[in-house]
Amino acid sequence: MKHRPGILSGLSLATLTFLLVAGLAAPACAITRADVITRAKVWTDRNVPYSQSRYATVDGNLLASSTSSPQSKGYRTDCSGFVSMSLGFHTSSGALYSADTAGLGKLLVKITKDELRPGDVILRPKDLKINGVLVPYGHAIIFGGWANSSKTEYWCLHESSSAKGTVLVRAQWGKSGFFNEVGFAPYRYPGVRDRIRAPKTFGQ
Repeated sequence: MKHRPGILSGLSLATLTFLLVAGLAAPACAITRADVITRAKVWTDRNVPYSQSRYATVDGNLLASSTSSPQSKGYRTDCSGFVSMSLGFHTSSGALYSADTAGLGKLLVKITKDELRPGDVILRPKDLKINGVLVPYGHAIIFGGWANSSKTEYWCLHESSSAKGTVLVRAQWGKSGFFNEVGFAPYRYPGVRDRIRAPKTFGQ
């Protein structure tokens, strides 16, 4: 992926410091929305098993437990690892990088519901505190687009422990369900390019 000047503009000093410490190159590299969805669909099509200790390639092949430094050769097969894979995160040395939900909160920029487009992220960082109380868990999904014109349902791609793997589901906005619990919000990766149109809505 080519370097895209200006992508880092608008990021906070804390975020830029985080990038330098982690040695990340991903936010300085552009990726199209179509590529984000295409990468995500590879894992949902293969239903890559959920694990917080296993890693898989972009093609969805699980790395053997005996693999040396698997975290640099694959992406962690949990929710934030899946989002990291979809967005193409890697370090300045070229090693693959799986952020956790707290790290995603530093790498992504919060947006509004009306700004959501396919390839954006819905996230609740695990280190988020609401009224001084830490949220019970963090979670991250790839937003696949609106499933209806009234924007009450959307396509959700995520690595799910309850579903035991990576799935594509049609979810409701503002109804019951953990995606709508306090603390979940829309986010955008600064490297996402809007110039190329995203894929058609799922189900078409």
